[in-house]
Amino acid sequence: MRDIFISYARQDRTRAEAIARALEDQGWSVWWDWNIPAGKTFRQVIQEQLDKARCVIVLWSATSVTSKWVIEEASEGEERGILVPVFIEKVRPPLGFRSIHAADLVGWEGEPDAPAFRRLCSDVDRLIQRPKVASPDAIVGQDIWLARRFLEQAGCETELRGDFLLVPHIKGRLQEFAPLYVMTVRDAPTEDTVAALAREGGSAGILIYGEPPDELARLGIARARMRENVSIIPIPLAEVERALVESSAAGVLASYADRYLPGANLYDDRNAISDALTFFGRTAVLNRLQGDLTNLQGVGVFGLRKSGKTSTILQLDLTLRGYPVVRVDLQGHGEKTRFGRELLQEILDKLIARAKSRVEVPEELASPLREAAAASEIALDFQHKVAGLAPLLKSAGFELPIVCCLDEMERILPVPSDPRERVQEFNAVFGSLRALSQESRILALLVTDVHPDCNRINHWAQPDTATNPLYNFFKELYLGPFDKEETDRMLTDIGRLMGIGIDKQAVAAICRQSGGHPYLARQLASRAWEKSCGAGASEIQYAQAKQYIEKPFSYSGLLESYLSRGIWEDLDKRHSRMEMSILRSLALSADTWVRESSLVTSSAADAREILNALIWLLDVGLVARRDQPIGSEYRIAVPLLAQWIEMGVVPSEVHS
Repeated sequence: MRDIFISYARQDRTRAEAIARALEDQGWSVWWDWNIPAGKTFRQVIQEQLDKARCVIVLWSATSVTSKWVIEEASEGEERGILVPVFIEKVRPPLGFRSIHAADLVGWEGEPDAPAFRRLCSDVDRLIQRPKVASPDAIVGQDIWLARRFLEQAGCETELRGDFLLVPHIKGRLQEFAPLYVMTVRDAPTEDTVAALAREGGSAGILIYGEPPDELARLGIARARMRENVSIIPIPLAEVERALVESSAAGVLASYADRYLPGANLYDDRNAISDALTFFGRTAVLNRLQGDLTNLQGVGVFGLRKSGKTSTILQLDLTLRGYPVVRVDLQGHGEKTRFGRELLQEILDKLIARAKSRVEVPEELASPLREAAAASEIALDFQHKVAGLAPLLKSAGFELPIVCCLDEMERILPVPSDPRERVQEFNAVFGSLRALSQESRILALLVTDVHPDCNRINHWAQPDTATNPLYNFFKELYLGPFDKEETDRMLTDIGRLMGIGIDKQAVAAICRQSGGHPYLARQLASRAWEKSCGAGASEIQYAQAKQYIEKPFSYSGLLESYLSRGIWEDLDKRHSRMEMSILRSLALSADTWVRESSLVTSSAADAREILNALIWLLDVGLVARRDQPIGSEYRIAVPLLAQWIEMGVVPSEVHS
C-alpha cells in the first residue's frame, strides 16, 4: 500500500517528480511514475493504486485542469475524503473543486523548509495518521473527522450526511435546537457556506471554520438570525484542535452556544476573546506579530488592562495554526518565590501535549523536570527537552519556531522588595528561554504587560544578582485605542450578530465617551442595550440610551470599578505620581488642549520625567497630542476617564 497517489498531467512530470521526491524524503511512500507492468492495462494499474492510496494529491496546472484523467482521479480522492489539491500554477480549479482548500506550491523550488511545503506535509500527515471512520462508503475529510471527534468528546452522537455532520441528540442548552447540522470549512467561510448551512433546516447550526469569515459571511450569519430565525454557532477549527488536546470539548461547545444562541449579549465580553467573529481592530497587530515571531524576533505587547492583550494572544494562536503555540497565564505563578520549576514544566507539558496529538513522545522528553529544584538547577534539562521536542514537532507537521506566549509579566517580574532568590529564579527561567531563541533558534518569545519594565530594567535592586536577561530583548508593541471607523464597525457588527441595530448617534456618542478603547466601548453598548432596550429590542437608539452612555456611573458600577482598579490603582501601586498628576490636570481641562510647556512649568518634577510619563500615556491611548507651531498640545483622550476623575472617584492616593 502506498501512502500517497499523485495525479498530474504528463506535461507536469518534472514538477510531479520534484514533489514526489520531497514527500518521500519525509518518510512517505509515493506512487507517481506511470510505468505499467507487463500484462496489465493503464486503467487497471491506476485503479489499483488509487484504491490502495491513503492520500490523493492532485497537481492543478493550466494543463491538468482540462485533463479528463486528472479530474476523474481527483474526483475519486474527493469522494473518499482523501484529496489534497496543490497549485503548481496560478489557475482556476475545475468545477466541483473550487471550494476545496489547496496548498500553494507556485514558485516552490524544492526547499523542504519552505512554509508552503511544510503546510502541505502537515495536511498530508494529519490525513494519513488519522484512524479510519467506520463507514462502508467513504473516509471523511480530515476536518470533518476533527469535528466528529470534538462533538463526540462533548458527548454528542454524530452521523455523516453528505458534506454535513448531523447531531440528532445533544445535551445542555442546545438540546431544544436538535437535530443540529454541522459544517466544516478549512478556509474562510463565505456567504454561500452560511446559506447552505442555514438551508439544512432547524433553528440552529454549527459552523467550524479554519480562517475568519469575510464580511459577507458575517452579514450572512446576521441575516440568518434576523430574517430566517436560524442561529449559526461559529467555532474556530483551531479551538476544536486545542479542545481535543486539552479534553475540554464540552466546555468549549457550551461556551460558544451561550454566545450565539438567542438572548446573548455579545457586547458584554469581560474576559479575553477567542472568537474571531467578535474580535476587532487588531489585524495589523496580528500581521506584525506573525512576521516577527516566525522570524524569531521577541515581542513585548504592552497596554492597559482590558486593552486586548490576552485576546490578541488567543487570536495569534488561531493565526499560527501550523506552529506549536504555547500560552501560559503567569497569574498562577506570581505568589511563589521559587516559581521557575512549575513555569518551565507547564511550558513543557503544553509542548508535549501538542506533540502527542500527532506522534509518540520518547520517555526521556516526556519525563518531568526534577521536583523542588531551583530553576538554575534544571535550566539545562529544560533546554535539552525543548531542543529534543522541536524536531519531533517538525516531523509531526508543525512549522518551527515554537511560539511561547507568556501573559501578564508583572506577576513574576522582580520588584525591589523581592528576595534575591526570586530574582535568581527569574534570571534562570528567562536566560533559558532567551538561549533557545537566540542560540538554538527554535523558540520565539512573546510577553504581555501593562508597562515595558521587563524590557527596560537592566540592573536589579537586589545585590549580587546577574543583570536582567530580557534587557532590550523585545521589540515593543503597544495596543492603543481603535479609531472611529474601527469602533463603529465593532459596535455595528456585534449588534448584527445579536440580531439588533444601533443608530449612528449612539455609535458616535460611544466612540466619543470611550476614546476608542474597545472594552469601554463594548461596556457602554452593553449597558445601553440592557437598560434602554432589553432582549426584545431591534435597535439601540440614542434617544432612549443617552443617559446610560453619557452618565454611565449612575447606572453601573462596572465601569467605575475598571477605571479605579484597572487604571488608577495600577498607577498608584507603581508610584506613577507624574502620570496621575498629568491625567488630573488634563481632566480639569477636558474640553481644551493644554500646552506641553504649561504641564512642565506647573510641575516641580524634572522635564524628562514629565515627557516620559506623557510618552507612556500616549502609547496606551489615555492622552492625545497635536503638534502646533508653538509646540505640542495635549488633552485627555478618554472623556469617560475625565468624567470619573472630575467626580472625585479616586482611591486613597488622592487624600494626600
